Amino acid sequence: MRDEILAILKDADRGASLVREDQLHRATDFFISRFQSLLGQAVRLHPFGFFYASETVTAEEKVRFHLWPNGWAVPLQEHGRELHDHNYELYSLIISGALRNETFTTKPAFEDGYEVYVTSYTADGSKLTRTNDVVSVEPRTDVTYPTGKMYRLSPGIVHRVTPQQFPAATIVLTAMTKGAGHARVLIKGGCTGSQRFDRSLLTTEDERRALDALNGLQR
Repeated sequence: MRDEILAILKDADRGASLVREDQLHRATDFFISRFQSLLGQAVRLHPFGFFYASETVTAEEKVRFHLWPNGWAVPLQEHGRELHDHNYELYSLIISGALRNETFTTKPAFEDGYEVYVTSYTADGSKLTRTNDVVSVEPRTDVTYPTGKMYRLSPGIVHRVTPQQFPAATIVLTAMTKGAGHARVLIKGGCTGSQRFDRSLLTTEDERRALDALNGLQR
């Protein structure tokens, strides 16, 4: 099943944008099965407040499972940190809900811009480290993807993802590129609060919310 899902995701690299209904049903069943099996051992809380897990495919590729439950909101301490990029190629299939994906262009700025931070990871968390770079930001694209749609995002493209319907869920294939540096987070006015985030396993309450969301996925 996983190989079929990965092949579907890689179709986004060839311009495909919509999966067939039967493929979507299988992808949803796959997501539910894997997410349930990973609860309690690999599903973690993302700094942006959604639940996620990842599995290694190859040395360069991982498959990720993202779940935004009902009532989701960006945690207060993360407000203003939503603009970010990735150091890998990303292929995403929306299997439930709808996601708004905004992309942005950046250019160096000297004042009144976004301070650039880089993200580093440990076994149980992540950390933002300030650089000396400041950039200005201009909107590039703004697309809302419904259930069954796929999109591709290249490394280094600054974006912001906002669920529009709940529960929302995606299966994501990431492919690391050679010489990739650190992912960036753009913050207006710099960091407030902690610059470290403990990507902990879910609490009992979060597990309950995750199971409720899984039960509500469109099938």
